[in-house]
Amino acid sequence: MYTLTICFIFLACVLFDVHSFHESEGKVDKSKLQLVLEHLSTVYLPYDVTTSEPLYKLKSASVEQMAIHEEDKTMYVVGKGLFHVVNISDPTNLVYITTVPVLDSDLTDVEVCGNYIFITSDNMKDKANGQLLIYSRYTTTPGFSLRQINAITVGAQPDMLQLTKDCQTAVIAVEGEPVETGEDFTDYPGAIAIVRFEGGRPADSIPPEVKILDFKKFETSYDDLLARNVKMSYSRTRKGFSDEFEPEYITIDEESRKAYVVLQENNAVVEVDLNTYEITQIYGLGYKQWGHLDASKSDGGISISYWPIRSFYQPDAIKFYVWQQRKLAFTANEGEYRVYPNDGFDERRIGVSFKGSKFGPNVPLFVVDALNDSRKLGDLTFSKGDGFIDGTYEALYMFGGRSFSIWDTENNFELLYDSGSDFEEKIAVYCPHVFNSNGDVIDTVSDQMGVQPEGLATLEMDSRLFIFITIENPGMLLVYSLDADVTSPRFETIFCDGIPKDSRSLTAKYMARELYMVHPEDIRILGEGNTISKSPLVFVTGSVSGTVSVLKVGLVENAIKFDESRNHSSGTAFSSLSLSLAIWCKVIFCWLF
Repeated sequence: MYTLTICFIFLACVLFDVHSFHESEGKVDKSKLQLVLEHLSTVYLPYDVTTSEPLYKLKSASVEQMAIHEEDKTMYVVGKGLFHVVNISDPTNLVYITTVPVLDSDLTDVEVCGNYIFITSDNMKDKANGQLLIYSRYTTTPGFSLRQINAITVGAQPDMLQLTKDCQTAVIAVEGEPVETGEDFTDYPGAIAIVRFEGGRPADSIPPEVKILDFKKFETSYDDLLARNVKMSYSRTRKGFSDEFEPEYITIDEESRKAYVVLQENNAVVEVDLNTYEITQIYGLGYKQWGHLDASKSDGGISISYWPIRSFYQPDAIKFYVWQQRKLAFTANEGEYRVYPNDGFDERRIGVSFKGSKFGPNVPLFVVDALNDSRKLGDLTFSKGDGFIDGTYEALYMFGGRSFSIWDTENNFELLYDSGSDFEEKIAVYCPHVFNSNGDVIDTVSDQMGVQPEGLATLEMDSRLFIFITIENPGMLLVYSLDADVTSPRFETIFCDGIPKDSRSLTAKYMARELYMVHPEDIRILGEGNTISKSPLVFVTGSVSGTVSVLKVGLVENAIKFDESRNHSSGTAFSSLSLSLAIWCKVIFCWLF
């Protein structure tokens, strides 16, 4: 009788799961037009221009970030030691113009403001002294095109920059990552550099004012920051921790009064006052209680299951936007971890290595058992130190949210929404040929950080705010929309056409010029009323494919047909109520069994 009761409970849960899935998936809001994307063209950019003809190659680091000068219909693209110019006057035919080599540099970001191009440069010969480079814009006039106007030292490994609307202030994320050369190990201090052009123009003779904001004033706040969910794994056994902070990504508010800077490895966001040049707050983002995910590369393919484990958000991109009179921040929760072999530090631990560890009551027995099975949690990458208290693992933590989130910047970065497992579920349904893939083989990164959301951009259109999120592994774009309720985005579409669905290798597809948008690093949008096209345009870089692609945005009725016959085990979206009830059913079953 006991066994029969257990079987009945399990069967009821499964039936409820399937019924809830069909019911929720069949509901489509037909009151709103659905956004669709159409690929217009792609330009391939060289990695070497020192030969008689430019050289092209897959995985050459020729492309990372881009910026658009709409008036000139010109795009500037940077990569490792390269500064490209592209003509975008015809979106159906992007045209490569020229490349400027910048020796001994890794160019990490680019922005256009007024008549100037701003580029951050990681100095490969002198890592401590990265620079902000300023160039004149491209013209056909000899002697005036792409002239370097200034080079301003800002610190070790400047990674990202943003400019205020008046072009007078540049805010730079100086990452200061540790550098390992041979047996040497140097941990540079991370910082936020603020460069202000006192004369109002970068070309003026007045030297710019440079302020370097470090994190030393927080050295006495270690316990307080931990209590506020700031992740600090590297400094647990070391004196001082301000060097552990590595600024990654920046967004500036609508009045150019505040900047928000992501500390990705620390799972935190820094607030900077641009009037007083002060770091005013560090917000820890906390963790998400995990739901459905594919946690293994050894499970035979797509296998999304429920696991009650935690994960840090650890965003890469962050975007500030005022919507419905709310000051919001959107994040793409990529994930990151620290590994420093020369310093003997690695914060990772895979599931099978927990064998013999002690677990607290918050770690269910079926999770502990799954740690010993490579088809379940045995291969999954966890944090070694987080959740480990007095010799016991009270909780298990992963790296990266595999999602996008919406935060309230006016209320201590309160979480308003997180997409949960929706990315993996949508990709499993609409783009299974690239699910958690390295490009050639699916399911190869499920045990690491999964899809790794990378870039993010917004577009206001049709009385809605559209959120575009790029997926690094291996190259996709998902779009959601907001209307009056900022806590309830609607899924719009997914684009994965940059990697053709066939058996050829990535290299073969690249040589045929059929591959694009692989590992998208940057995304830029020209909205309605732009001077290049009647429709909004989305530009996406591919760091592995060495490409820039342009997509046209359109609105149609019922673009994606929801197939109610598909099996939810391959990954689908559930209503939150149905998902919660189904999960609890399964937990009760596992506990009883």
